[in-house]
Amino acid sequence: ETLAKLQYSPMKKFPEITQEALTGSNRNMAAYALWSVSYGSDSAMKANTRLFNKMTLTDDNQVIRRISAYILRRIKGLSTAEWTELAQAALAEPDTSGMKQSMFNTAFVTRPSDVVDENLFEKITAGMLKGYQQFTAGERIELALSLAEKGSENHLTAMEDYLDNKNITGLYEINSKEGADVRATAAYAILAIQKRLQ
Repeated sequence: ETLAKLQYSPMKKFPEITQEALTGSNRNMAAYALWSVSYGSDSAMKANTRLFNKMTLTDDNQVIRRISAYILRRIKGLSTAEWTELAQAALAEPDTSGMKQSMFNTAFVTRPSDVVDENLFEKITAGMLKGYQQFTAGERIELALSLAEKGSENHLTAMEDYLDNKNITGLYEINSKEGADVRATAAYAILAIQKRLQ
């Protein structure tokens, strides 16, 4: 994961270890290894972006789906058709699914600049924020990071609520580590949005 965040492919310097990670039984490690080797070439990035999108949508392992969605939020690069498929899948994902919110956030962040279906994007934005007052600490942090990247003035109220510890009863304690993480991420999102408004 660290190498991927540094946008470094270890394949040339460490081919054997990298290949073991890609083909080994630890699928979490394989996903992160695939992310890192994507930086080896533009063609690899394009092919693997499609693969991460597919894993987000259809993998039978929920952890792999979540990791793939996280990676997509970092690398972006979806075509309009791929993004539309992701957005429609997010809307169709069952409300009881633990992936639904992550898919909304991913579709929000990865929207290509040439997408013209404003109605679909509005549905994604509405779905992403629906019930934000009841989100867990982890869900609040993921939402705040997404809004920090692409949020607008309309989203400041939600982040201010998180900063002010609103609606946390039964979710986390005000002085907990989770609470501190939520407030810090919300503050970051507010600053990022306000900077875009200047």
